[in-house]
This record gives sequence, C-alpha cells and structure tokens, in this order.
Amino acid sequence: MASPALRCQQTVEPLSQHRGVPIELVDPRSVDAPPVRLLQLVTDPGLHQAVLYGHGEQIGLLLGQLADSGLPIEPRCWHKGSTWVLDANDRQVTGARYLAPRG
Repeated sequence: MASPALRCQQTVEPLSQHRGVPIELVDPRSVDAPPVRLLQLVTDPGLHQAVLYGHGEQIGLLLGQLADSGLPIEPRCWHKGSTWVLDANDRQVTGARYLAPRG
C-alpha cells in the first residue's frame, strides 16, 4: 500500500514488480496528519506481511507515538527512507525492528 503521491509509488514500484503484487493506493493524507490511519492499517488483521509505504513525517509520528506508549524502539531516530518491520497482534503493535540499508 502506498500514498497516492507519485514519489511514494515510484519508490515501492520495484518491490511490487519483483513480488508480482499490485500497489494499492490508500487515501491521501498530509505529511503531518495524525498517524491514526497508518496505525489502523498496520494493525489490520487482514493484512498479512503487507508493505506500507508512506510519508516519512507520518511514519516518524507513528514510531514516536509507539515509543511514547512504551514499545521499545531502537534506534530512537527515524530518518526519511528508513525501513521498519512492525509486528502486530490483536490490533496492537507488539514489536518494531529497524532494517539498516544494505551497503
């Protein structure tokens, strides 16, 4: 799933083609919108192993909210373009792992 913003679609396109899975566009949100919709998507039990791609500002807000609620998140900085794996169970995020870029 991706934001309708062209840059978001361009970024996730290679993965979509590699996996043979179409990109599903989710409703547009401003980059500084509350992360409620993103959290709903992450915790949706119908989405198994989904890739969600969105605006760095919104993802940062979500990670900050999760950290403030007590979820251990390391590193405590999230740069634009960073990749995170979020685990969810019973509509709650239960884990967060940062994937460092391969280099």
